Amino acid sequence: MSQWDARIQEERPLTEYVNIMLGRKWLILSMVLLGIVAAVLITLGMPQLYRATATIQIDREAARIVEQRGVEPPANIGLQEFYQTQYGLLKSRALAETVVRRLRLSENEALLFGARGRPEDDRYTALMANRRAREAIAIGAVRGGLVVSPVRGSGLVDVSFSSADPKLAAQVANSVAENFIATNLSRRYDATAYARRFLENELAAARRRLEVSERNLVEYANSQRLITLDRTSETGATSSQSLASVDLAALNEALAVARADRIAAEAKTRGGSATMQRQLDDTALGALRQSRASLAGELAKLLTQFQPDYPPAVALQRQIDEIDRQMGGMRRAVSDSVQADYRAAVQREEQLQTRVNALKQDVLSVRDRSIRYGILQREADTNREQYQALLQRYKEVTVAGGVGVNNVSIIDTALPPGGPYTPRRTLNVMIGALLGLIVGVGIAFLLAQLDQTIRFPHDLGSRVGLPLLGSVPKLARNTDVLGELDDRQSTLVEAYNSIQTSLRFTTRSGAPRSILVTSSRAAEGKTTTSFAIARNFAKLGARTLLIDGDMRNPAIHRGLGIANSQGLSDALSGGNPLDGIRPLDDNLSVLTAGPLPPNPAELLAGDQMAKVLEELRGHFDHIVVDGPPVLGLADAPLISSCVEGTVFVVAARNTPVKAMQIALQRLARAHGHLLGGILTKFDQKDSAYGYGYTYSYNYGDNDRWSAGSGKSDA
Repeated sequence: MSQWDARIQEERPLTEYVNIMLGRKWLILSMVLLGIVAAVLITLGMPQLYRATATIQIDREAARIVEQRGVEPPANIGLQEFYQTQYGLLKSRALAETVVRRLRLSENEALLFGARGRPEDDRYTALMANRRAREAIAIGAVRGGLVVSPVRGSGLVDVSFSSADPKLAAQVANSVAENFIATNLSRRYDATAYARRFLENELAAARRRLEVSERNLVEYANSQRLITLDRTSETGATSSQSLASVDLAALNEALAVARADRIAAEAKTRGGSATMQRQLDDTALGALRQSRASLAGELAKLLTQFQPDYPPAVALQRQIDEIDRQMGGMRRAVSDSVQADYRAAVQREEQLQTRVNALKQDVLSVRDRSIRYGILQREADTNREQYQALLQRYKEVTVAGGVGVNNVSIIDTALPPGGPYTPRRTLNVMIGALLGLIVGVGIAFLLAQLDQTIRFPHDLGSRVGLPLLGSVPKLARNTDVLGELDDRQSTLVEAYNSIQTSLRFTTRSGAPRSILVTSSRAAEGKTTTSFAIARNFAKLGARTLLIDGDMRNPAIHRGLGIANSQGLSDALSGGNPLDGIRPLDDNLSVLTAGPLPPNPAELLAGDQMAKVLEELRGHFDHIVVDGPPVLGLADAPLISSCVEGTVFVVAARNTPVKAMQIALQRLARAHGHLLGGILTKFDQKDSAYGYGYTYSYNYGDNDRWSAGSGKSDA
């Protein structure tokens, strides 16, 4: 097989799929038509339903009128989970039950029975008497007709309801939206009411615990004579201290001050004249000292001019002496004051130290008694904190519960629809056509998978491995084959001319001199092909002999209208093969099968067939043998081993591939030289799928020697 043959046999999967669908287009169109008819019938039998839609808005959180927190848990779930929860609540059975009871739908026959119609009288009476059964049916109808459709990318939700009654559809859709809001508020209120009752009980219990703990604390403090004071630190924290601890802290601070004063007084005492001089400088002695200095200056000025006994000088000296006397008295007073201060500081320090030592014993005693007091104090503080926290939470819940806020609101109310939304006739017909197309294509592909025959010429190479010599078109019924072969412009002649050309290139020396034409089984076109090949050889000027090698069911003599009194069987039995030859045209002769032998395989088993062919080759340029089918018989393999080449004929859409493979295997075992295959009865419709096997002529449906007569095996 050449590379061009391989390329011709290659086929893309998409092309193959298209060819399969085109090959069974009438089946697919029938399925499409059947789907459309079924869709129309189903649509006509469907009841008309009306759909009303109400639009609501669901927010993640409700508007905050007050800052107090309610009892609802924080929205710690994801946004998707939150909205899925809301959609589930919209489709819940509890909400449907509320709608049914509010609208009294258990008494609405249009909702209860719908397209099923009113039941028989007995069943109708029994159903109308059973309220629970009616409610169950109504609830199921509400849930079944309810459609919740969230609007993508927003918090809007379309709540739709379908019913045979347009007004009822609008009523139910609006009732679902309204009752969803009401139940949402009710659920919040119920949760708040439960929280208030719970907090009231907890507050009462906490109050009792606080009273008991405070009473125990006071009684213990009285019995132990413990007095505590509450003190607030700079950070705002409050702590309790006993009175002894407070006194000890105060006295300890006073003792520190007294000790500092005593040390300072002692330092003044030990400082001597220097200390006294600093104190004198700090008193009124400064003024006296200035006065004395002034008087001393005046006295010195007088003494430069007068004697010491000069009266003014004496007077000045007296004043100076008086000032010195006063200054001496002051120095003694300061010295006595420093000593007195020191003794007072020592005495005060000793007294404070004594008091501090006494308070230390008291504080240690109070601490031993305060262990139990601290336990009671902590218990009272804990109970007080719990009580205050519960009281604060109770106030928040009370305020939040009194504010009727909701996170759901109605945007658009449902209105009675002006027309039914179902059945959608056009859509149903399109769906029916699509389903019919899918089923038809599926059946077509299934049949294609189950079809194990050869449909196209290139299948001979791809599925059987047989070189293609050509294809023969399918002729119309009652067509005169001989007349078609006589018409040089017929498609049949063109097909066999192409085959004749292919035979010329099967060997290096041209077309084989002896050719066997056979097939897997009967009625595949062997006789017509043998006659056409022989006739074409004769038209080319070659002396050609056509032999009817089927000695079980001969057909050539019937097709040509000649006698079968002597033929191949006589030659194989020892007669002269030339005696049975009858000329048809200038270069074409025929040797019929002759009288039917009891067992043709015995005549062919020896070497007589080879001798006959050898003798005939001396008188003819080409010998064409119309052989019997291969399967079930031994004749064809025996003849194939005696000729130079074998042509295998395959009828399109007739012979299974497995049968052809078995036939070709038998020929190969007989050492037959297979020249190639010819596809007969090839339909023009198949050739129009893009394979290029047409001859640009109108093809027919049958292959006969003549209308109404002869063997139909083309």
